[in-house]
Amino acid sequence: MTPGILRRASMLAFVGGLVPLSVWGTTLASGTTVSAVAGDDNNYSTTTDVTFQTYCSWIVNGMGQAPFNANGNLPVAFAGYGVAADVPNISSADLSVSSYAPWVVNNNGNAGGNGIVAPDGTNYNRSLTGVEGGGANIVLTYTPTSDFDPTSVNFIQAYIENVNGGAFTTGTIDSTSNSAYYNDVGVFGIGDTTG
Repeated sequence: MTPGILRRASMLAFVGGLVPLSVWGTTLASGTTVSAVAGDDNNYSTTTDVTFQTYCSWIVNGMGQAPFNANGNLPVAFAGYGVAADVPNISSADLSVSSYAPWVVNNNGNAGGNGIVAPDGTNYNRSLTGVEGGGANIVLTYTPTSDFDPTSVNFIQAYIENVNGGAFTTGTIDSTSNSAYYNDVGVFGIGDTTG
C-alpha cells in the first residue's frame, strides 16, 4: 500500500468591517485525526486546536500570494497592530464552535458520510465518495458581546499542509476564487441576534 498522506492544519479567522481580525490563546475546539483507506492510499486528515488569536502568520503568508497580493500590498491588517493599532480586538467569548471534525474518503449526504449539518438543518457536503483525500468541517458562530464589536463580519480560512511527509507549507488561503472571504464563495450563515 502506498502511503498517501495529507496532513492539514487550519486556522479560521474572523474579519470585521474593513479590518481583518484574526482568531490565540483560548481554545475554542480541540483538533483530532481521522484516517481511512481509499484506492491504494491510507488517507489522514488532522485538525489543530481552534484557538483565539490576535495575529496569524498563516493568514499573512496566504494573503501574500496571488491573487490576494494586488500591487504587492498585503490586504490584511490585524487589530492592535500597525495601521490598525487603534482598533480593539473582540473578546474570545464572541466566538463558539458547535461542530469541528476532519474527514477523509467520504464527504456526502449519506448517514456516516462526513457531511456537516448546519444550524439551518441542511447537510452540507462535497458529494464525494471513495476519494483519496480529505478535509475538515467546522461550524463557527460569532455573537457580538460588546457595543464596540462589529456586527458585519466575514470569515477567512488559511491552512498549512504537508503531503507524504514533506515539509509543511507556510500558509495558504482556502479559497477557490479571487476572494479570500468564505461568504463570497462558501457555505455561510447570516443571523441577527439583536431582535
